[in-house]
Amino acid sequence: MEEDDDMLPSIIRIDSADIVYEDNNPHASFIGERDQYMKGELLGEGSYSKVKEVLDMESLCRRAVKIVKWRNIRKMPNGIANVIREIKILKRLSHKNVISLIDDFFNEAKQKKYIVLDYCCCNLQAMLDEAEAKMFPEWQAHYYFTQLIHGIEYLHSRGIIHKDIKPANLLLTIDQVLKITDFGVSEELNRFAKDDTVSTSQATPMSQSPEIAAGDETFSGYKIDIWSCGITLYRMCTTFYPFDGDTIIKLYDNIAKAEYAMPVEWADSLKSIISGMLKQLGSERSTIEQIKNERWFKEQKPLVGEAVRMPAEEGNMAFTMTTLPHLKALVAVEANRCSAVYDSNESDNEVIMDSTECYTIPSTNVTTHNQDGAGEALGSDAPVNNQSNHNSVGGPTHRKHKKCVVS
Repeated sequence: MEEDDDMLPSIIRIDSADIVYEDNNPHASFIGERDQYMKGELLGEGSYSKVKEVLDMESLCRRAVKIVKWRNIRKMPNGIANVIREIKILKRLSHKNVISLIDDFFNEAKQKKYIVLDYCCCNLQAMLDEAEAKMFPEWQAHYYFTQLIHGIEYLHSRGIIHKDIKPANLLLTIDQVLKITDFGVSEELNRFAKDDTVSTSQATPMSQSPEIAAGDETFSGYKIDIWSCGITLYRMCTTFYPFDGDTIIKLYDNIAKAEYAMPVEWADSLKSIISGMLKQLGSERSTIEQIKNERWFKEQKPLVGEAVRMPAEEGNMAFTMTTLPHLKALVAVEANRCSAVYDSNESDNEVIMDSTECYTIPSTNVTTHNQDGAGEALGSDAPVNNQSNHNSVGGPTHRKHKKCVVS
C-alpha cells in the first residue's frame, strides 16, 4: 500500500544553539550577608546599575536594592568614588524626607555592590510625564515642595550639599512621602570649614546655577541647592523649564543671564518665592529660613484641580509586590520538605514524610533535643516533645523497629 506523500510527517532541523530553555516558574533567591533579602523583579535599570525589589525576611518590609556592577562603573570617571561617597553620606543621614540606607554589602564572586534602600513607588518626573497637563496643580506642588525644603534644610544642617536636585531625584512612597535620593555627586563639607564654599558640580545642565554656568571657580554650595529647588518648583507648576537652549553652550548663556518669564496666571505669592530662589547672584538668593517665611510656603492651598496620581497602570512593577510569587514558591517548597502526614491505617508510631518515605519511630530509646541542644532519652511512658520542627509520634509498637533520632 502506497502512502500519500502529502501525509508524510515533515521534520524540521533546529540547531541546538537556537534552543533556549527558560524557567518561568518563580523561585526564591536570596542576597545579603545572612541571606535575609528575598529578590523580586526588576524595577529600573541604568547605565551601570539596576534596581530590584527585595523583601526583608527579618522585618517583612519591602525594600529596593541598587545593584552596581563594579566592572561597568570602573569605566565611568570617578564612578567607584561616587558610589563610595554616596554610601558614606547616606550612613550619616536619618530624615523622613531623605532616602534611608538600610544595608550595603559586596559580592566578591560577582563583583557587585548591593545598596539596600527605602522602597519608593515612583519619582516626580515620571508623574509629570504621565500627567495630562504635564504639571501639578498648585496645591499638589506646594505639598511636595514643602517636603523638599524640609529635606534640604536637614541636609544643609548636616553639612551635605546635594548638587543635583531635580524632579527625577525626588521619590515618593506609597503614602506620598517625598524622599530625596541620588547622592552620587553630593559633597560633604569639612566640619572645620569656614563656610559652604565648593568648587565642583556635576549636576544636570538644566538645573545648574548662574555662577556655575558662568564658569566661577568657587561658589556657595547651599545656594546652588536653593537654585535647583527654585527650578524644580518652576517645573512642577508649568510644563517647561525657565531656561532652554539648542546647545549646552546656549543653555549656559541663558542661565548665566538669569532672565526668564513667569506665567501671568501665577499668584503673586508664588512669583515671590520663585524669584527669591532664582536670583542671579548667590549672595542675594533666598535662604532656607526666608523660603519658609514666604507667604506661599506657609499658606494653606485650596484643593483646586484634579491631583496627578502615581502611574499605576497595568505592568507598573512599583505597585505590585513582585516578591509575592517568590514567597509563595518558598512556602510551597518548605511545606513539601517539612510536611508529615500521619497515616492512621498503619501502626500508631508510623510517620509518612512527603507521602513517599515511611519511617518507623520506636516508643522507647527516642532521643529528643531540648532548647539547650542536650539529648534526652524518653521512655515509653514519657511524652514526646512535638515542636513545630519535629516530626515524631510516640506510642506502643508491635514491630521490629529501627533506632532513630528525632532532631
